[in-house]
Amino acid sequence: MDYLWAALAFGLVLLLRQPFAALLVRQGAVRHNYRSRPVSFPWGVLLVLALTAVYSLRSLVEGANLLLWQGLFASYGAGFLGLVDDLLGDTAAKGLDGHLRAFLQGRRLTSGLIKAAAGMLLAFVLGMGTNTWGALFISALNLALAMNAINLLDVRPGRAGKGYLLFFALLFFAGYGEAARTVGLPLALALLAYLPLDLGEKAMLGDTGANALGVTLGLIISRDLPPLGQLLALLVLVALHALTVFYSLSTLITRLPPLAALDRLGRPRN
Repeated sequence: MDYLWAALAFGLVLLLRQPFAALLVRQGAVRHNYRSRPVSFPWGVLLVLALTAVYSLRSLVEGANLLLWQGLFASYGAGFLGLVDDLLGDTAAKGLDGHLRAFLQGRRLTSGLIKAAAGMLLAFVLGMGTNTWGALFISALNLALAMNAINLLDVRPGRAGKGYLLFFALLFFAGYGEAARTVGLPLALALLAYLPLDLGEKAMLGDTGANALGVTLGLIISRDLPPLGQLLALLVLVALHALTVFYSLSTLITRLPPLAALDRLGRPRN
């Protein structure tokens, strides 16, 4: 049944792609990407709506499932925080350190700082149910850092989506756990239905979508992996974030041929 529900998520996004694109254009929801090309955004809204439909219908058909409601709460909560940043985003401050400096030095509250603080609270709520405070702390950090990690990737067409699919595949085939099947797989297929628009530079996920992708990965890590696996995932995420403090992620990707080839996959050659 997991695959049927995931297929439904794929079908919903595929069915709604054209009318949703028309809606965004009518409302003037258009931004310019890194090549100054106009793209409709934020398409993360459609992904969250598709997940809402799938999770809700599955709960009605199969009965209450805590993981489904956690997935719904995670995607809505993280998606909402991303939407706030999409609509009110302060582009003058970059990165968490930039938002902190803006607040500490100029007493200027930015949408990025609000998103970071609220995102951490959301991560702790989603991490509840663990046996110890240490386990809760590791779970919450994995959720928060996974959410931000996809945001770090979301600076080129298709990169955030590919990042989610790559990490999801590793988690899915490593453990084949319940969270990967229940919440990760529907999002993966919904994303596949959307991704051609992103790769073709016609659409952009926005923080709404990047947050939903990242928090779902964090939920899979915190629910499917054993304690040692969660700790290893946390170390990888911390290392990734530390790396981006000193180096541009885009520069690193272009300098590593396998990653550069994956990054270009599916994009127009021009």
